[in-house]
Amino acid sequence: MRGNGKSSLPGMGSTETERRRMIMKVRTRLASVALMAGVAGATLLGGATAAQAGAPGYSCVTGAGNTVSCSNNVIGIPVTIGITGNRILNDNEIDVLEDSLNDVDLNILNIKDTIIGVYKSLNPPIDLKLTDVNVCLGSLCV
Repeated sequence: MRGNGKSSLPGMGSTETERRRMIMKVRTRLASVALMAGVAGATLLGGATAAQAGAPGYSCVTGAGNTVSCSNNVIGIPVTIGITGNRILNDNEIDVLEDSLNDVDLNILNIKDTIIGVYKSLNPPIDLKLTDVNVCLGSLCV
């Protein structure tokens, strides 16, 4: 800052009032980002089902090597699931899995427990371990 009250930095306001306005804008934007992060965090911790969020629901497909991949977007959070079993699921079993996932809270452990329960209920049942199920909420994968 020069002795005349004007900034010596290029692009900065020429008066103290303009500098204060710029600081307020930055603070307002930071507060907005913090609020959005808080809402996303509350969603992950508190849980929300796809039905509550008005989401279209999970879409699951079978892949190579007895794997199933599911995806959804709940309250703006991308959810991807990878499951490794010992056989390929048929269309009816995929439908049961999708329906079950649509009724579960957006919580990694609840999602994993639901998937394991669905696989155990199939005929013949598939015995999964927690490590056979990979769930990602945004960039957080477990």
